[in-house]
Order: sequence, then C-alpha cells, then structure tokens
Amino acid sequence: MAASVGPRFDAIVLAGGEGRRFGGDKALVEFDGESLLARAVNAVAGARHIVVVGEQRGGVTGVEWTQESPPGGGPVAALAAGLAAFGPDAEPLVAVVASDLPFVDAAAIESLIAAAGGRDGAVAVDEGDNLNPLLAVYRTPRLQGVLSANASLTGAALLRVLSVLELAEVSLRAASDVDTEEELDRAREGY
Repeated sequence: MAASVGPRFDAIVLAGGEGRRFGGDKALVEFDGESLLARAVNAVAGARHIVVVGEQRGGVTGVEWTQESPPGGGPVAALAAGLAAFGPDAEPLVAVVASDLPFVDAAAIESLIAAAGGRDGAVAVDEGDNLNPLLAVYRTPRLQGVLSANASLTGAALLRVLSVLELAEVSLRAASDVDTEEELDRAREGY
C-alpha cells in the first residue's frame, strides 16, 4: 500500500450484493476506463490494509479478500467480516467504500478523515441529502462496538445499527451510487 500522508487508516471495500436492479455485477462495470471496484480500491490506496468483502474478482491487486457470513448477508455482516480481517492490529480509523460509487476518489476519503475530528467518524451525504454510510470513515473501536452489540448482523439495517454513532456529515458528489444502468448512464453524462 502507498504511505499515507495524513492519519493512518485501514479500508473496507464492499463488493458484494447481487446487482439485481442493475442486472449484473456492478463492481466490474467500467467507468472512465476502470471498473467501479478498481475505482473504490484506488480511492483508498493510502490505507495500510485494504480488505475487499465479496466474491473474489480479477483486476485489482494489493488487497485481501474476504466474504461475509453468510454470503449476501448484507452490509452490516460485510463490515463485520472486513473488520475481522484486520485482526488485533487494526488502525484507529477505517474507511468504508462501496464498489458502486463512480465518483469516489482519494480526495473524498481525505475530506471524510478531516471531518471526523473527535467524533466517531464522518459519513458522506449525496446530492439528494441522503446519508451514504458506505462512503464513510469510522473510529474502528466504535464501529466494532456497535456491530458486536447487534445480536444478528445478517440483514440488519445499517443506518439503524450506526444511529448510535456521532458522525460528521460531509456533502460529497462521490456519495452518489449507481443501482441501475440508467443511473450509470446519467453518471457518465455528468462526468
């Protein structure tokens, strides 16, 4: 991994999901010459350790792969799997990036890290004022704590689980995800 100039952090890239609304694997769709998965990994290239949660795919290097249990168990289970992969030497901050964010880049991650300050983290807000907890940075011990406080991680509602955290909100274009081919086409038009 590249050396980080700012605070040290680990990163979890979420590359699961079936892509039912999209009609296939969103992570492998190309945007501006690279897959959405590669864009997500490149955005967190400054991390000490990058874990990609989901079925292993080609096209990215320098990452560790893991799978949530059960596969397809949702983002809460995926975050828990990603955190577990870091082991006891996890950095105090963890960046979380979904692999369906065409505009994500290192500047977005840097903005979130800067905004976290003394809070439990910072979460991106898209252009429609929607929180995107899958583009965020969290204090690793706090995220581990809220996940372990939930009896069942499979299918749990992520915003509900995270609601106990004090998070800065950061308006970022990068928070806009793509769930359909039409949304991807609009993103390409606006690039």
